[in-house]
Amino acid sequence: MTRIFSSLALFAFLLLVLSVALGLSTGDYNASADRILEAQREVEAVARAPDTSLEKRKAARGKLVAVAAEVEPAVNFAHLHMLVGIAAALVTVLVNSITVTYFIGTTRWVREVAETYRLNPDYTRRSDALKRSTFPWALGAILTILGVIALGAASDPSSGVQDSAEWVAWHYAVAVAGVAFIGWSFLTQARNLAANYQVITEVVADVRRIRQEHGLLVE
Repeated sequence: MTRIFSSLALFAFLLLVLSVALGLSTGDYNASADRILEAQREVEAVARAPDTSLEKRKAARGKLVAVAAEVEPAVNFAHLHMLVGIAAALVTVLVNSITVTYFIGTTRWVREVAETYRLNPDYTRRSDALKRSTFPWALGAILTILGVIALGAASDPSSGVQDSAEWVAWHYAVAVAGVAFIGWSFLTQARNLAANYQVITEVVADVRRIRQEHGLLVE
C-alpha cells in the first residue's frame, strides 16, 4: 500500500507542479480576454449602427480576427492550464481519499483482530493514533486544492466574476503555497502509512504465533 500511495502521490504532485508552471507561463490571460471582448463589442456595435458601411463591418471583423490570432497562444496556454489543474485536483482528492479509506479499514481490522486473539492493546492504540494524526493532513490537502480551484475560477475572465484580474495574484500565491503544503502532506501520509503497515505486520506475526501454539492452520 505504501508503494501504491507513493506512486499516486508523486503523480499527483507532478501534475500540480505542471499546472502551476503552465499558469505562470500563460501571461496576462485576463488582458487577452478583455481585448477579444472589446473587439467583439465593436463588431456588435457596428452591426447595430444604422447606415453602417460594408467597409466598416469588414474592418471590425478583421480586427476581431487579428486580435484572436494574436492572443491565441495565451488563450491556449490558459485552457491547458485549466485542464491540467482539474486533472491534478481530481488525482489529489483521489490520493487523499485512498488514505482516509485505508486507515478506516485497517484500524478497524487491527482492533477486531486484537480483540479476537487477545493481543496487546497497544496495537489498537498505535493504529488509532496514526489514523488520527493522518486525517487532518488528508483533509487539509483536499480543502487546499478546493481553495486553489475556487480562486482559479474567480480569476477566470470567462467565469463572470467582476474584477477577475484582481484574483490572479491571490490564485498564484495560494497555488504555490498550496502545492508545497500538499507535497508535505503526502510525505506525512506516506510515513504514517509505513508505520501502520509495521503495526499490521506485528499483528500478523502475533496471530501466526498464537495459531501455531494452538495447532491451528497457518497459511
